[in-house]
Amino acid sequence: MAIGVGGLVAATLDLLQACILFGHDIILVISYGLVGEKALKGGAGYYALGVLLHVIISLIFATFYYAVSRKLKFMTEYPLVCGLSFGAGVHLVMMLIVLPLSALHNRAPLTIHDMIHDLLVHMVVFGLPVAYGVRWFAKQTPIQTSAPARTTTRNALLAIGVGGLVGATLDLLQACMLLGHDIILVIAYGLVGEKALKGGVGYYSLGILLHVLISLIFATFYYAVSRKLRFMTEYPLVCGLCFGAGVHLVMMLIVLPLCAFHQTDPITIRGMIHGLLIHMVVFGLPVAYGVRRFAR
Repeated sequence: MAIGVGGLVAATLDLLQACILFGHDIILVISYGLVGEKALKGGAGYYALGVLLHVIISLIFATFYYAVSRKLKFMTEYPLVCGLSFGAGVHLVMMLIVLPLSALHNRAPLTIHDMIHDLLVHMVVFGLPVAYGVRWFAKQTPIQTSAPARTTTRNALLAIGVGGLVGATLDLLQACMLLGHDIILVIAYGLVGEKALKGGVGYYSLGILLHVLISLIFATFYYAVSRKLRFMTEYPLVCGLCFGAGVHLVMMLIVLPLCAFHQTDPITIRGMIHGLLIHMVVFGLPVAYGVRRFAR
């Protein structure tokens, strides 16, 4: 019931919004992903195949959510947060893995506008129906836990400082190894503009300072939210990986386009996958385990 209701409602809403935005022929594009270009000829058969494929894929994702929720019980207790996160994850899996590997071979660069739009749409019309379907029809008895110990200011500062600084250090280190140490000047560019590229100790110092400050802001956000969502300290591996992916998306889709850098160029599939994986590991995990260690 949970899988069926959640998956079918999500599939219906997702297909409905796609047809409204792109026309009903979008269903033929879904068929194209399996049988190739001949699907674009149209016909009832290919329309039916497109709808069927869409429903099957939706049910597979809903089944995955249900199965994981049997182990991670907080997924039924916090359907709003988990549903939105799941919807974003589904979109990334479809855009970065499924579509490039299908007969569509869609490897075109992703524009900032389309990424933001599609993420928000799938967070709402797909992630939430699946999460609330599981909550309503397959909710488990919550685990009784003792009240968490009160976190002192010292522990809070340690959690933020250690997690943020370790994450900042690892992130900057991998960036310098892959792109060269001048990447630090590019960070400074984001605040002061093109003159940062002239180099000099001052601009290198500014780049490092900005990087550390941004990292500490993200770490502070994680710590603050974890005071309300206690599962974030109980499951640092899962939450850290998700948080790292979220940080990368915020930086690529919001911070970089709005800063002096004005990074609005399309993002390649390879670049997005690389950035997501890197930040999931080198930033998300240090922050999550720092909060678990010092401010559980």
